[in-house]
Amino acid sequence: MPNRAQSESIIEAGVLAPSADNRHLLRFQIGESGILVRGDAEFERAPFHRRVLALISLGAVVENMTLRAASLGFHAEVIGADHGFSGSQLAELRLSPAPARASALEAAIPMRHTNRRAVYRGPELSGEQQRQMTEDAGAVAGVRMLWLDAPELRREALRLVTIAETERFRSQPLHADLFSSVRFDVGWRSTALEGLPPGALEIEAPMRPLFKTLRHWSVMRVLAVLGVPGAIGLRGAYGPCWTAPHLCALATSLDLERGAVAVGRALERIWLRATSFGFAFQPFAGSTLLALEDYRDVREGVRRRLASGWARLCPDALPLMVFRIGHARVPSVRSGRPAVGDLLDGAHSS
Repeated sequence: MPNRAQSESIIEAGVLAPSADNRHLLRFQIGESGILVRGDAEFERAPFHRRVLALISLGAVVENMTLRAASLGFHAEVIGADHGFSGSQLAELRLSPAPARASALEAAIPMRHTNRRAVYRGPELSGEQQRQMTEDAGAVAGVRMLWLDAPELRREALRLVTIAETERFRSQPLHADLFSSVRFDVGWRSTALEGLPPGALEIEAPMRPLFKTLRHWSVMRVLAVLGVPGAIGLRGAYGPCWTAPHLCALATSLDLERGAVAVGRALERIWLRATSFGFAFQPFAGSTLLALEDYRDVREGVRRRLASGWARLCPDALPLMVFRIGHARVPSVRSGRPAVGDLLDGAHSS
């Protein structure tokens, strides 16, 4: 069993994993034979879409913890939830001594971040780099990586991500959900340990006052009549994905909850690999999330358009995440993370 410092290092790696809106709904406990990952009270009451996103984040957390454990000389056997994912136990990492294994993925954990710069440029990934990333995704059972770079695939994917981004500013529930995570209180130059610091959104300086005003639904509702949501969809999704050298998706053949965790693990492996290669990376969950049948806050017509589009692109699996890869300037602001101690509960017996 790792000592206290090693256990906290493994948990720290997990905390550095991506999370929806920069908020982990998790708690950690160090036990006699491993580390238990629990859902917090917010996870227990999370609505459908937040739960799916939290499970994708859980997968990324577990992947980081497994990689860090290996670098410290421990094999992590991941024990998942047997009867559905509840807050009492989401996963347990049972740790046993093993030869230490350094890896490029583990080394990239502290450097990984979301880059929301509007323009991604080339050069593209080499054929060998693409092969490596495909293998990274395939190392997770039940997950498949889709390269959407062919013109006909890119056109359809661009249509879908634009529909979803536009809908986030056209629908009151989606609008409220979007702006609930933006930390306008920290200003445009500072980071935040939880929530999204506005500076990380890469909104152009002249547009920042308008963007801040758009958080008020009464304003957004009036501007919707003028077609503003469509313009935002072009700026926030179509343009960034169109310019990116690579546009990809991850899909799963598993049931939704287990598939979300598996996609999270694969996403983190690909993201860390892209980071190790020196590439920028941005995930887009909207078009796949809004296509899910149980997402009730989406207008049925929009959901059907998204679902049918993804069925054409990926007829034999469930897509859960889209992302772009390329080169870009470093982000203006990077989101912070809470300290390990803030997410750590008392010891338990395993």
